[in-house]
Amino acid sequence: MTPNLQRKTQLRYGAMAIATLLFVTLGLQISTGLQAAPPDDAAAKERFDKADAELNAAWASAKGRFSADRMKELAAVQREWVGYRDIQADAAQAKAGGKVKSAAWFEKAAALSSDRAAWLQRAIKNEGESVTGVWIDGQGGTLEVVEKNGHLYFDLNTVRGPGYDLGMIAGTASWNAPLGWFSDRGRDPEKKDESNLAFIYKDLYLELISANAEHYHGRRAYLDGRYFKVASLDPETQELVLKAGQSGKSQAMPD
Repeated sequence: MTPNLQRKTQLRYGAMAIATLLFVTLGLQISTGLQAAPPDDAAAKERFDKADAELNAAWASAKGRFSADRMKELAAVQREWVGYRDIQADAAQAKAGGKVKSAAWFEKAAALSSDRAAWLQRAIKNEGESVTGVWIDGQGGTLEVVEKNGHLYFDLNTVRGPGYDLGMIAGTASWNAPLGWFSDRGRDPEKKDESNLAFIYKDLYLELISANAEHYHGRRAYLDGRYFKVASLDPETQELVLKAGQSGKSQAMPD
């Protein structure tokens, strides 16, 4: 992402990132300048165990639905996510202080595990559905897509890592299922190099592969990933995504 674009989005996304951090680390919230009472470690651990059990149950459901080859592929994705979860939980623990896992670690891990369970449950139901919908990669990437008349209209935003690096791009990709292709050639007269996105629909997930897309994201806020559908888009939101895709201006871009 260019410095100018980063500055334009910093206030909006900075607020979103802070809100997210406060939501998932309840023990670290500060209200009216006073430190709130930290959550009980045992209670936080119990919430994590419950979320982990939900994730294991979703995994068992997937094993009963998918083929061995598909489960092997999903297992590879899941291993990547476990590493991501631990990095995020470790960062929350470091912010709270101390080296032993406490409420900060368990609260963060519980929130991520609950989201992951919902993500996997939706993936099980995903086969055969339209590409149109909300997709997440489980690692800070959110993709809204509308499939229409041989095109994918998309709005993609990422918030990655402990530093909450930002990424943002909207556009229109040509679509010949299961493949989509986006190029920004000629879209910005001041941008001399071309950026590309490839969309590969594999029923279980929508894979994004970027080329030369650093213009649209911070150092760690990569766009690439395997995105799983988690929700449909109502007609009003579809219109917003169509507008973003046609204009090339993400809904998250400040006016």
